[in-house]
Amino acid sequence: KEALVQYENDFEKMIPDIKTSVKERKSHIITHQENQYRFKKVTMFRNETVIETKSCKSIVFKSGIDSLSLKMELSFSETIPPPRLGVVIHDKHRRPITSAATHFNEFVFKPPIHGESKIIVVTFPRISLLKGEYEIDAFILCDEGFLILEHLTITPRIKIEQSSKEVGIVNIPHKWEELEN
Repeated sequence: KEALVQYENDFEKMIPDIKTSVKERKSHIITHQENQYRFKKVTMFRNETVIETKSCKSIVFKSGIDSLSLKMELSFSETIPPPRLGVVIHDKHRRPITSAATHFNEFVFKPPIHGESKIIVVTFPRISLLKGEYEIDAFILCDEGFLILEHLTITPRIKIEQSSKEVGIVNIPHKWEELEN
């Protein structure tokens, strides 16, 4: 009982800080909405070839061979911190398979100069997804990386083909070796 009472007392002391933090977060959200972070254009590439995204068909990539890149052009005010960017690759049932984000990789880009847009590219070299259909979402996130400011589902879906017989969702790099007894 003493431990529970102490926990409740500690929690009560934290509540004003939580409320203050929420107020600060809300003002942060309003600031971001007023400045309107926006994707101007997102272009998909297979290796160095632009993929026409108006097509309704899936675009075929070869597992372990083709590279997938997204070139994201975005605009935002030079007077505020640059946002963070994120990409999530989902299976056809919308289960997240993998993700990449500028803040996960400690990638920081500079603010735009005189209203110019920024162009940022993320590349998944020799994509290691295995056979299946996948969807890709791109996100603009707040400068701390947790509030979604804009979300875009990239069309068309990608279809991964493979020549090998591995099963699963992704081919994780691995190696085999024989040890002496």
